[in-house]
Amino acid sequence: MSDLGELKSKLTFFVTGYTFAVGVLYEWGYWGRFNVNILQFMTLTDVARSFAYPFVTAIFFFVIGAVLASGDSKVFPEGGGRYTQVGIVLNRWIGPLLMVYFAFAMAAWWLGGLMRWMIPAGMLVPVLGAMVSRYELLHGVISDPSLRRFISFVGVGMPVLAFAYGATQAEEVLAGFLFDQAKLPNDETTYKYLGHAGEYVFLLTADNRTVHLRKASDTLPLQLTRTSKLTGK
Repeated sequence: MSDLGELKSKLTFFVTGYTFAVGVLYEWGYWGRFNVNILQFMTLTDVARSFAYPFVTAIFFFVIGAVLASGDSKVFPEGGGRYTQVGIVLNRWIGPLLMVYFAFAMAAWWLGGLMRWMIPAGMLVPVLGAMVSRYELLHGVISDPSLRRFISFVGVGMPVLAFAYGATQAEEVLAGFLFDQAKLPNDETTYKYLGHAGEYVFLLTADNRTVHLRKASDTLPLQLTRTSKLTGK
């Protein structure tokens, strides 16, 4: 096999595994808040579909982080700007600055709220991206340093944001902020619709205490009504 063919084979293997891992992390972040081990019900199609949610949502964070991680050459010249006057000062105080930075992230998580997962994740990703990019792990594959730093940032950022986005969606359901009300045939109980995996549908009682597992074929016709505190409906 030629070097190019071997590289393509390795890249395909890596991308497939990486996509699967990100999808699983998103599902883990979401279903873990309901104490459901969703992996025993999921199919490969479910994992592939779940990859799309954090990918689309994370675009905004990626753009910001990529600017911070790769930077304009005037602000972050070759070497990451570590030898400029600002870079020297930052490197000297990097320990205390990181402690304060992560203290804010932990405070955001501890105080709770719907964004308790996304805010710390959004703060963690630029730091991880900057740390990974300094090691130049892709130097032998990608020659352009800015593109290399950007891809490094995306690589470490996607898993973190996938888990955080899944957990945030679960918080919205638990808080009654945004969810689908579900009504089953011949059942007067109103449930919160959590989602489906494989051939099963998951329903949460209104008091957030019990998760019901039903076969999708047994829930038809399933009536779903979007409920949001923003619209009051």
